[in-house]
Amino acid sequence: MTNAGGSDEKTKTNYIAVSAALTPVAAFNSDVTSGTASLTVKFSDKSTNSPASWSWDFNNDGVAESTAQNPSFTYATAGVYTVKLTVNNSAGSSVKTKSNLITVREPWNVDVEGSGDYATIQEAVNAAAAGDTIIVKGGTYTENININKSLTLRSETPLGAIVNPASDESVSLLFLSNVVIDGFVISGSDTFPLFGITGGTYCTFTNNQISGVNTGIRVGNYSLVSNNTITTNGVGAIPGPTMYDMTAGILLLNGSSGNTITNNICTSTNGVSIGILILTVSGATVGDGYTPVFTEHNTISYNTFSSNRYGIYVQQSRYNAFLGNIRTDNQYGLYFQQNGDETTTSGNIFLPEFNNRQQYCPNWFLRFQRQCGQPLEFNGSHNLCL
Repeated sequence: MTNAGGSDEKTKTNYIAVSAALTPVAAFNSDVTSGTASLTVKFSDKSTNSPASWSWDFNNDGVAESTAQNPSFTYATAGVYTVKLTVNNSAGSSVKTKSNLITVREPWNVDVEGSGDYATIQEAVNAAAAGDTIIVKGGTYTENININKSLTLRSETPLGAIVNPASDESVSLLFLSNVVIDGFVISGSDTFPLFGITGGTYCTFTNNQISGVNTGIRVGNYSLVSNNTITTNGVGAIPGPTMYDMTAGILLLNGSSGNTITNNICTSTNGVSIGILILTVSGATVGDGYTPVFTEHNTISYNTFSSNRYGIYVQQSRYNAFLGNIRTDNQYGLYFQQNGDETTTSGNIFLPEFNNRQQYCPNWFLRFQRQCGQPLEFNGSHNLCL
């Protein structure tokens, strides 16, 4: 360093140390190690010493199926599979092999005629392990089904498997979490159960046809309800203190959150039901000092609600979005009562209601009831009332 006053220098001996690269050590794990085909497994790299590249052989056949660090792989056929990971960097390479890591079983088959693994769905559910798939052949199954583990339950042909409840228990199908129900007909016309399907967390209900029930689907949290056709014929349309006072195609109750409800059709046979009911059941009100468990952060989109008393009924709810829905021939299209805030509606179509035509359309289609001083913000855009 030099300036007008002179110069100076400073030397730091052994100040910078450059280490040689270390040879990587391969390691990995997987989210599951067994299940029925087709089984998708997520692999996570746990290697040390900074590998720069990865090569995965998911069935130990000498062929690398992926070079991603954290890949997924679907095992389409039953078998026991050895998995090998090779990692490299400038210092060298390392291999980790886990023998017989993945076990893939054939899906369980149910046939009421006796040609499958079991003749009833419940027997297959009881025998299956978490993560398994159960394929149900066409036919009529008279039973109430209780699922207490993560399963996929699928009709072999769309709407080919018909479930008729064996009794007037509260549900036709009851389960906890991570359950997929796809392609069934659920008909409670003889026994009239309270619910067609009752689900928990991270469930998927798709392509089902439900009728003859008080309420079609009761939804838990973080679930997908899509492409279902639900016809209810219950007698109670006004939310009351018990489950039996509710009749709805789809019910989100007491804190149900994070759900996506899309492309469903909900109708009523007698005009007194609700297409989708979103509420908290409580004996107290906000004005009485009760703190509600809000049903929130749900997306209700592109559904059709027709011939109900209410297309959509929302009570004590917030941060939900209603997008692109069609409501026709309902007494009320969209009804809010005692709500929270920041409810968004956009792109909805309001077709003529049987009790609400001409100049009354804007007032009765979007009816809001404020109670107990609870604030309500309605942020709507591009809604069409015909």
